[in-house]
Amino acid sequence: MKLAYWTKSKGIGGKIKDPEDFVVREIISKKFLRKYSVNGSIGRPKKYNLLLIRKRNITTRAAIKELARKLNIPEKAFGYAGLKDKFSISFQYITVKSEKEIEKIDLGNVTIIETRKTDKFLSKGNLTGNEFEIILHGCKGGARKIITEIEKHGMPNFFGPQRFGKYQDNHIIGKLLLKRRFDEALRIINSHDRKHRKISDIPKDVLKFYIHAYQSWLFNAALSEYIRKEKKSYFKEVRIPGYRTNLKNNKIEAIMKKLLAKDGINPIDFMISELRMSVGGARRMAFIKVKIKYKHQKNKLNLYFTLPKGSYATTVMREITKINGF
Repeated sequence: MKLAYWTKSKGIGGKIKDPEDFVVREIISKKFLRKYSVNGSIGRPKKYNLLLIRKRNITTRAAIKELARKLNIPEKAFGYAGLKDKFSISFQYITVKSEKEIEKIDLGNVTIIETRKTDKFLSKGNLTGNEFEIILHGCKGGARKIITEIEKHGMPNFFGPQRFGKYQDNHIIGKLLLKRRFDEALRIINSHDRKHRKISDIPKDVLKFYIHAYQSWLFNAALSEYIRKEKKSYFKEVRIPGYRTNLKNNKIEAIMKKLLAKDGINPIDFMISELRMSVGGARRMAFIKVKIKYKHQKNKLNLYFTLPKGSYATTVMREITKINGF
């Protein structure tokens, strides 16, 4: 899907060459870090290790798999607050349920750089945002004008392309599942890794992920159509349809209603009794405010900004470069 651009300025182009050009630092809730400090909570056993890791060119899940293998600890003992891009240098916190103290180690693409004991498991609710340092190579001039527009009018809070998978078809699989066309969905899933599985062999969290991708596609498509028609920032939450979601009549949700009708899907369809699962709706800010610091030297642009959790740096980069699918 080709999304609408928000700013009127011409893009400056450019690309990220190496993982070192895309640095992400996770921001964990101060309440979590304050409450579960080195001393932990009084009177409670400190069953978890709170680790700060640095990963390079590897996904969060793959990094956890590597650590689990090296430490000889089951993957289910690991907790994290968010998934970070593979092609990046990422600093993020994880917890490991283990009464033994884990030492700092360097596995090359994954390094434990800080350790402490705590008494709580880290989860997605503990993430507040991410800080980004990004370098674009081969840029043209014009960054000031685009960044001024973004800071003045905000940014559409689109889901990034990584939400839709390597083949950019996760949302298609999700739609097929909602329409009960399980055989078609399974053919696509199996074609990705050349396996021959039954739908019952696919973990429910994986199937839900595909449906979440469809929900993300609905949000992006509706927001993109809104931008083409309205040209006005909307700094409010909108509902994303799911089981028992009652979409309202604001302009973005009204567009989502039409998209659902076009696909022949109703909110009740998010209750998939055949697979014994249901997927609820969600709320998401349509637009977000972003402050961007930058330094432009010759054909290289250094960018520094912070985004709330769930927002994508690739969306900001797409707007600045005007390269669709950045």
